[in-house]
Amino acid sequence: MKKIGLIESEKCTFCERETEKLAHSFWACPKTQNFWTNFKVWLQSCQVFAKGTPLEPDIVLGLRRDSSKHKIQIDFCCLIGKYYICLCRQKKCSPKLNDFLLHLKHIYEMEKKSTRIAVKKWEPLLPHL
Repeated sequence: MKKIGLIESEKCTFCERETEKLAHSFWACPKTQNFWTNFKVWLQSCQVFAKGTPLEPDIVLGLRRDSSKHKIQIDFCCLIGKYYICLCRQKKCSPKLNDFLLHLKHIYEMEKKSTRIAVKKWEPLLPHL
């Protein structure tokens, strides 16, 4: 992004220490790590992610699909989580779980209006939005 003139600095938008590369921005940055830690706790509270199971970077980054019973919810939430991180980068604010949950709830409301089929994937998450 620096090379094509879209940003002034090569430093990470969030921590401003490391070079902003995809793996750093979406996983290794302390600010995004904090988000993913809180995200994992939230998924555990929804009972879609087993306690004691690490949230692995290859699942978060979409390099490997989750294989658990709730793989659709986990993969979907990781995808939306990465999109939310992109939005935070544009706004130059740190990703926060509460803001992410508001964003996720908004997506649910839009899907609910457009189709009844997609609502099933939301069932385990709805009480926690």
